[in-house]
Amino acid sequence: MATGKISSQNITATIGGSNSSGPSKVSVSTPSASTSSTLSGLTDISTSGKSDGNILQYVSSTDKFTVTDTLSALSITTLTAGTGIIPTVKATSSGDAFTIPSSDGTSGQALITDGSGSLSFSSVEGALSDATTSTKGKASFSSDNFSVSSGAVSIKDGGVANAELAGSIANSKLANSSITVSDGSSSTATALGGTITFSGTANEVEVGESSGTITVGLPDDVTITGNLTVSGTTTTIDTTNTTIKDKFVELGTGTTGSASGDAGLVIERGSDANAFIGYDESADVFTVGTGTFTGASSGNLSITRGEFVANIDGSNSTLTNIPNSALTNSAITINGASVSLGGSTSISTSLTLSADSGTNDSFTTGSTLTFTGGEGIDTTVSDDTITIAGEEASTSNKGVASFSSDDFSVSSGAVTVKAGGITNTQLAGSIANSKLANSSITINGSAVALGGSTSISTSLTLAADSGSNDSFTTGSTLTFSGGEGIDTTVSDDEITIAGEDATTSNKGIASFSSDDFSVSSGAVTVKAGGITNTQLAGSIANAKLANSSITINGVAIALGGSVTTPGSDNPITIGDDSSNQYDVNLGTSLSFLGGEGINTQVAGGTVTVSAEDATASNKGVASFSSSDFTVSSGAVSLKSGTSFSIADDSSTSRAISLGDTLDIVGEGGISTQITNNRVAVKVGSTHLIPDTDEAYDLGSSSNRWRSLFVSGDTINIGGVELSSDGTGVIIPRGSKIKDAKGSNKRIALTNDNDQVVLPVSFFTTAGGLGTANAVLDFKQRDDPTLTFLKSDGTTQGATTLFSF
Repeated sequence: MATGKISSQNITATIGGSNSSGPSKVSVSTPSASTSSTLSGLTDISTSGKSDGNILQYVSSTDKFTVTDTLSALSITTLTAGTGIIPTVKATSSGDAFTIPSSDGTSGQALITDGSGSLSFSSVEGALSDATTSTKGKASFSSDNFSVSSGAVSIKDGGVANAELAGSIANSKLANSSITVSDGSSSTATALGGTITFSGTANEVEVGESSGTITVGLPDDVTITGNLTVSGTTTTIDTTNTTIKDKFVELGTGTTGSASGDAGLVIERGSDANAFIGYDESADVFTVGTGTFTGASSGNLSITRGEFVANIDGSNSTLTNIPNSALTNSAITINGASVSLGGSTSISTSLTLSADSGTNDSFTTGSTLTFTGGEGIDTTVSDDTITIAGEEASTSNKGVASFSSDDFSVSSGAVTVKAGGITNTQLAGSIANSKLANSSITINGSAVALGGSTSISTSLTLAADSGSNDSFTTGSTLTFSGGEGIDTTVSDDEITIAGEDATTSNKGIASFSSDDFSVSSGAVTVKAGGITNTQLAGSIANAKLANSSITINGVAIALGGSVTTPGSDNPITIGDDSSNQYDVNLGTSLSFLGGEGINTQVAGGTVTVSAEDATASNKGVASFSSSDFTVSSGAVSLKSGTSFSIADDSSTSRAISLGDTLDIVGEGGISTQITNNRVAVKVGSTHLIPDTDEAYDLGSSSNRWRSLFVSGDTINIGGVELSSDGTGVIIPRGSKIKDAKGSNKRIALTNDNDQVVLPVSFFTTAGGLGTANAVLDFKQRDDPTLTFLKSDGTTQGATTLFSF
C-alpha cells in the first residue's frame, strides 16, 4: 500500500488492490486529523531507482509495490480527484499520453480517441463517421425502401422505385421481356426495346402517334369497297345533307310475319313536336302528323294528324267525288242535331247562356259574348280560341296551387296532411293543453291539468275513456296496458310508455318531413307550397271553386254545363279580360283551350271547362285542411307557429320561433360581436386552451406565423422549459446542439472568464459514495501535480499523474 498527500489539499491517495498483475484502483480519501504517514515508513514499497514520471506497481514475486515506468496492466475502477487533477495514461514504449475524461459517461458509451491522445465518452454510433460510397460507416435505412429487424436489413417488396434504378435493365433480367401482338390468327413477339409499327389502309383506317399515344381512327374521307353492315340498334349520321344514289330505300328490312309497329320518316324539330311521314300500322293508313316520338322510338307511335298540303292532280288543288263515308268527320252538330256535309238545317239567331249562378240570358248573333274571369281565373282570346286559365295562388290572391307529396295527400282534389308529413321541427312553440285531446289526468276522480298539481291518497280510482272505474290501494299491482300504437315497459321502478311507429295499418307516432310541414314545440302545420298537385285526389267540384261558371250575355253557365249556339250567318263576338275581341262565324271552329290547371271538353254540344287537381308539377285547384291553413275570402295562409331549428356539433338542437332572440356566445377565450348583421368571432382576453391534448397545430410547414412575441415566462416544449432573465435565454442542464456531422452534442459550461468548467462530484470515505461532499468546478491547468509528504517532513517531487 502507498499513501501520499496531494499538494495542500490535505487529501491522502491510496494505491493498491488485489490484482496480481498490477494496481487495481487509485482512490482518494481524507484522513483523520491525527493521521500522518510517509512512503519510508511502509515496508511493502520499494522506491530504489526511482525517477521522474515513475509510478508504483505491485509485483507478486516480491509482494511489494515497486517503482516502474511501465504498466503491464492498469484497470482504474474508481477515480476521485480534487481541483486541477485530470488523469493521464502513458503508453509503455513511447512518450504518447492519453487523457481520459474526468467523469464517467452514460450507460452504453465507450472511450473514443480524437487521434491526438484525448479520450472522451461517446456512443459507438457517435464515434463512427457517416458511411459514404468509399468509406464504411454508420447509416440509417429509409422505411420506404428497407425493412430492418434486429439489425438485419432487407429491401422491402416494392421498395425500389423506378427513379432509384440506375442504368438500363437488360431484358434477360425481366420475367416478361417482350410484347406479343396478334390479329387473332397470327402473332409476333417483339422484345422490349424493339419497334412495333401500326399501319392503316388508305381511305379506310389511319394511325397516328403523339407523345407515346397511338390513335387508330377513320380518315376524314372513308371509302368502303364492299358492303357496310351495322348491327347496332341506332345509326347516327351527322352531316349537313345526305344523298343516296339508290332509287329505292327499304324500311323494316327483314320483317317477317304479320306487320306490326309504325314505319316511316321522323323529322326532328327541336323544342317543337317532331314530324312523322309514314304508315300508321294501328290505323292501317298512311299518316302525316306530329308527336313526341324520336328516331329511337318503336312500335305504334302516338301521332297527332297534321295538315298535308299538295297539288293533288297537278293542275289545281280541288278534290272531287269524296263521299262522306271516306271522311273521319263528315258532319257538324248544331244545337244538338248532327248535320251531314252537303245537308242543311235551320239555326236560331239567339243563344241562351246559363251558369252555376245568376239569371239565364240570351243574346243574338252579331253581338259580343264576353268571358270574364273572377279572382284566380284569367281569360284570353287568340284568333278563334278562348283560353280560361287559373292564376297562381298567393297569400293575397286566390288561385291554383300545387302541393308537395312529401307533406300532403291529395285525392280527388281533397288535400290532407300525410301521416308523418309534419316533423317535430315544423311545430311552433309549446302545445297548449287546449290543443291536446287528453290534457289532464284524473286522480281520485279529480281531473288535474298537465302542469298542475294535486294530493294523492293511499288509494287510487282508475278511470279511462271507456270501461268502468276501478280503485286500488298502494301496494297492489297496477298494470299499464298499451292500446293500438302504444307500448308499455317496466324496468326497476320506471314505467316507459312509448308510441309505436305509425304505419298505414297501425296508429302510432310519426315524424314530419321538413319538406312538407313546419313543426315547432309539437305544433304541426303544413308549409306553404307543401302540398303538391299529385297529392290532390279526384276532381274538384264546382262548389269548391270561387268561380265555377261563366257568364255569357248575362247568363251564368256552370263549368261542365252546356251552351246552345245561335244560328244564322251572323258572327259571334267573343272577348277576354284584356278587352280583346274576335268575331267567330258560324260554321267555323271555336276552340276552347285550357291553360295550365284548366281542362276543356266538348261533348254533345256542351263545352265543359274544369280545373285540374293541383300536383307537385302542375298548377291547379286544391282544398286546404283547416288543421294547417287559414283560409279567408280565398286567401290561404299557414297557421301561426312557424319556427326553425339550430344544432351544435354534439347534435343538440333547439327550435327557434320567428320573433325569438338567438344569442351567439363565445367560450374558451372566444368572444363574439355583432355589427351590421355580421357576427364576428374573436379571441378574447382569457387563456386560449385546446379541448384535446396534442390534437392541433399552430401554423404549418407551408403557412407559418411571421413572428412570435412572448414575455419572459416559461415556454414548455415537450416537457422541457425555456425561460429568459431579460439578458438571454436560459436552457436546462444537459441541453444539446447538433454538430457539423449531424450528431447531438451536449453544450459545455464556462465560468465568468469563458474557461471551460466541468462540475465534478467529490466523495470522501467518511461521507461515502451515496451523496457527494461537494461539487468541484474542474478547469484546465498547465501542470496539475500530485506531491507526496514523507515522514521526515520532506516532499517527494511534483509528479504529474494526469492532466487535460
